[in-house]
Amino acid sequence: MQRFDLDDNQGWDDGLICGGQMTILAHPLIPGDSAAAEFYQRLHALAEEGKGFTQAVVLETRESLTGW
Repeated sequence: MQRFDLDDNQGWDDGLICGGQMTILAHPLIPGDSAAAEFYQRLHALAEEGKGFTQAVVLETRESLTGW
């Protein structure tokens, strides 16, 4: 995971001057992992077609967050 601060010092050239923070989860594609490859190919196709999509990634279960 990578975290970025969006301020006028680091984001001005790219138009990212709204402030705040952005966290990006980078997930490597491993050769032979056809399910992951198919998933990312579908996301790419949706973006190329101009269609929106939402991706939810669970990093921790509710139980691990609350101690239940």
